[in-house]
Amino acid sequence: MLSNADVEFSDPWDGHIGDRLTAADSDDLSGAGLGAQIGYLHQHGNFVIGAEMFAAWNNADGCVVVRETDPSGCPYGHSIETEIEHALGVDAKFGVAAGPVLFYGLAGVSWTSVKSTYNDWTFGGEDDSYDPEDDSIDTNSEMAFGLRLGGGAEFMVTERISVFAQGAYTSLDTSFLAKDLTALEDDEDTGLESEIGLVQANVGVNFHF
Repeated sequence: MLSNADVEFSDPWDGHIGDRLTAADSDDLSGAGLGAQIGYLHQHGNFVIGAEMFAAWNNADGCVVVRETDPSGCPYGHSIETEIEHALGVDAKFGVAAGPVLFYGLAGVSWTSVKSTYNDWTFGGEDDSYDPEDDSIDTNSEMAFGLRLGGGAEFMVTERISVFAQGAYTSLDTSFLAKDLTALEDDEDTGLESEIGLVQANVGVNFHF
């Protein structure tokens, strides 16, 4: 499974983070992972309908520099790191069989673990060196709910084994209140909100019972 995501950040609270970001500040995540699925398909003539549950383990991450000072790059300076970890979900599946090949679409929901970290070297030690423990101002992990759309093709190799390739797009929204930043901003709330468009390409093997 290959993953790629575009992440757009904003600060819906007081702009402490948001006013440092520009339109160019979007995070492009990429990575690979593994997954498993189980489901039921019913065929009536050439038409197929069914449902599947899936679990996925991703390793997609990225980092964007907040363009406010003269940062030295991710994760140093002012930066936001985003990681997409595991996911669980359910898809409805519908398609048309043409001989040994099934062409299908899918629509469903997923719960995806998204980890966000805001770094700022200016709150580090006396020598201004970067220390992840001192300079990771706030970290948050959230199971973000999202809608999925996609499609693919499945080819029956034997009566019990098939191979498939599919692509899916998931839309996710996350937000968290950055408590450590709040303390530095005269008790005004500040935080981080992200809109994530996650694209995944999967290839795999299905066993039919």
